[in-house]
Amino acid sequence: MSIKDSKTIQENRTQKENMGKIKVKPHHGRFESYNFDRKELLDGIRKIPEGSIVNWTEKARKFNLTINGKFPLNGVFLTDDEYANLHPGRKTGSIQSMVERPCLYILGQSPSTDADQPSYINTRLKDLSNCKTTATSQGILLRNKIRVFSGDGPARQFEAGQQRGGNYTCICGIYAKDHNNLECCLRREPISLEDRRLLMTGGIMWRKFENGVINPFASLTKDELIDELEARNVDTYLLKKPELQEQLNNILHGIQRPPALMTDDLSKSASTLGIPDHEVLGCEPLHDITNIVQNIITELPYHIESKDVQKDLKIFISTQFQKKIK
Repeated sequence: MSIKDSKTIQENRTQKENMGKIKVKPHHGRFESYNFDRKELLDGIRKIPEGSIVNWTEKARKFNLTINGKFPLNGVFLTDDEYANLHPGRKTGSIQSMVERPCLYILGQSPSTDADQPSYINTRLKDLSNCKTTATSQGILLRNKIRVFSGDGPARQFEAGQQRGGNYTCICGIYAKDHNNLECCLRREPISLEDRRLLMTGGIMWRKFENGVINPFASLTKDELIDELEARNVDTYLLKKPELQEQLNNILHGIQRPPALMTDDLSKSASTLGIPDHEVLGCEPLHDITNIVQNIITELPYHIESKDVQKDLKIFISTQFQKKIK
């Protein structure tokens, strides 16, 4: 709330108080319950530029404004004795120190380009290594067995090392035209991050990644394609460039770079990095469920005998999904 808005609200309230429409309410509370330097606080508030947004909690912290020794302006925290009575037998320290203990929040923000996304890889790996074995406040050991990465398409593609766009956008590695082929999808087994690392490093062009080329298999020349395929024991005799490219595509199935968490050192396995059970979801759950529900609702009118109900349902579907039903 800005100072101008605050003034307007207070003026309206004062006017209603003077007219007897509402009960007079002291805005300052009981000063004997507060501990602060009033002059310092008011001087600081007067220096705030007109129209500024004021966070009163931050101001309370800045000027050490407390109520009965509790920090800041919050009388709901338990005392040490109250906590001990409420939770007998539970180990406790100073509640006040727990309340005032600073918390560290790490918010990673970077552009969505492939070159900028690895900015926080080392931090993520460090966090994962610290999470291998964790104890709760009651001493119960928690062991991470599986970690699942969930996100939209581009985020999952980068996490898995899959290409963006093209004919292999899905991290399942199935050619785009075969997505509706149920037999093809059933026969294709999902691969782990370690499988992806081994598949990528099976040739020689992956070393371009170590030299800063984020997508080492993109835009390869004919000679580079031959070198890469022969390093993978593929016969390239008399093959033209499109045929060479198709051969490599059939091997990589859209893999363009290492999985995000393995980009720092491609010689290290997933087990060495502590991520053998890290998985990347092959779908966008929220989007997929939404589309399934929409398809079911769209199908409903054709299974209803009452023409009136069928008509109303079609109108509802057209309104909600902007989808015209014949």
